[in-house]
Amino acid sequence: MVVFLVFRDVHPRSDEEKDREEAKRIFVKRLRRKCAVWGMLKHRNISRLWGVVIHPELSSAGLVSSFMPHGDLGEFIKKKIPYDCITMAQGVACALEYLHAITPGPVVHGSVTPANILIDYDGTTKMFFPLLAGFSRSRVVGGHGYTASMRNPNPLYHAPEIFADDDDIEATNKRVVPGSDVYSLGMLLYKLITGHDPFYKERFSFPMALGIAIAEEGLRMTKDKYPVPSQYEWCWPIMEACWEFKAEERLTSKEAYRRLRKGPGADGTSTPVPITFVAANEA
Repeated sequence: MVVFLVFRDVHPRSDEEKDREEAKRIFVKRLRRKCAVWGMLKHRNISRLWGVVIHPELSSAGLVSSFMPHGDLGEFIKKKIPYDCITMAQGVACALEYLHAITPGPVVHGSVTPANILIDYDGTTKMFFPLLAGFSRSRVVGGHGYTASMRNPNPLYHAPEIFADDDDIEATNKRVVPGSDVYSLGMLLYKLITGHDPFYKERFSFPMALGIAIAEEGLRMTKDKYPVPSQYEWCWPIMEACWEFKAEERLTSKEAYRRLRKGPGADGTSTPVPITFVAANEA
């Protein structure tokens, strides 16, 4: 079974011919970028792009990907189906390590949020595992023509450099680096081990105010205000290392993956093996 991912903001509301042409140009650019980046990726924790579909009943061209009945990570957590949150985090970290190791230029996902992580289920092993999806904001570092659109970023998961006070979209795009994904991974890890969104205890009059507080005032979650279950306290140093203000001072995705696999008390020196996930009680 497949799903069609249709661009929802293709058609301009204006009747001006030049506006329609500009909307078409932007749409084609976005479609090409998404296909070029997503289509070249092959990894066990990345959702596959199967192709492009054009149909009169669709409002625009659509991208074809596999349908995941368990939905995205946010939906999955709400269902309260038992799963291993650490191995789920390992799967996302492994996917990011793969993206960031691509040569000649690493791929930055640009939007590692629960909505962009699909949940699949292996009927043979009886295990759930994550699939990174949602590559519309991805970019190839140093690649000509591969730029991300960072409009309306999510302050709960996106890195502080994305919220910098700069109206230059191209300048903002260049700030989106592999470390930006690692920051998001740290926030995602908090979501996985607690079931709560990051910063859920903060109160701001509008969402972007939180982004400003993170980017300009250095707001971060602390152990005292945002405690985690005792069995996951070993994750705090990992999360804090992912949340460093400067992208270059954060963990690399490779190191984050290694530390997640190492866990509490393990030596972490063994050769990496395929990720497996704890069986759930129901699928």
